[in-house]
Amino acid sequence: MATSGDKVSYSADKGKMRVIFTGDTRSVTTRAGTSTKLEKSKEYLCTEKEYHSGMTVYLTLANGDKVKVKRAELQKA
Repeated sequence: MATSGDKVSYSADKGKMRVIFTGDTRSVTTRAGTSTKLEKSKEYLCTEKEYHSGMTVYLTLANGDKVKVKRAELQKA
């Protein structure tokens, strides 16, 4: 018989999930120090673990850079 514990199962996509940025469109600085723009209603990737456990989340942009945003400005896609 299987035991129920504190196991968390993540998606097959290595723990990545799609989220929609619901905040206002704005310019931000990435972790690498470059300037970029976050667009309202656009999809981004983040880790499931960060999304479910933190107040802030690092979004992964199309070019691979990461940007820190508040989880309240995100919605699951």
